[in-house]
Amino acid sequence: NPQLVKSVVASNLNILSQPQPTVLSSPISRETAGFLTRMMVDSVELGVAGRAGISQVAVAGKTGTAENGPADPYTLWFTGFAPAEKPQIVVTVVIEDGGGIGQNGTGNQLAAPIAKAVMEAVLESITAGIISLDSERRIQLINSSAQQLLFDAPDSGIVGQKLEDAIPQLD
Repeated sequence: NPQLVKSVVASNLNILSQPQPTVLSSPISRETAGFLTRMMVDSVELGVAGRAGISQVAVAGKTGTAENGPADPYTLWFTGFAPAEKPQIVVTVVIEDGGGIGQNGTGNQLAAPIAKAVMEAVLESITAGIISLDSERRIQLINSSAQQLLFDAPDSGIVGQKLEDAIPQLD
């Protein structure tokens, strides 16, 4: 069931409601999904989708090259998600008219690098966050999705750190 609203937030950033997604059906089993994900990761790490690879992130992806007619430019694409084990971003890039190079381009050559750039930007924004102290000396984190999270402030100085560096201190 597609969901367009993650949460409804008041002007003071209090969450008023958070609609919960519902599962209508499962088109494939978890086992089959696992096999498919592994094949997509292998395609990026070892195969023909290598230009979508992100250092230290398991990216699952698939390239495509669609023929449009005997002499027409190809349609090139890449679709994938990352991190493969717990996806935070799903992206599909479609390049029409052969990306300006007719029938000489491939999905890996033109679409995969664009998808990589989008995934890197989103993953960076998720982990960056903004850390500050509120009036009650609680750590206030507002991430790129405008989610507000509050934690009791530890004695260590995590204010101003990147979220990825601060999280181990909050556990």
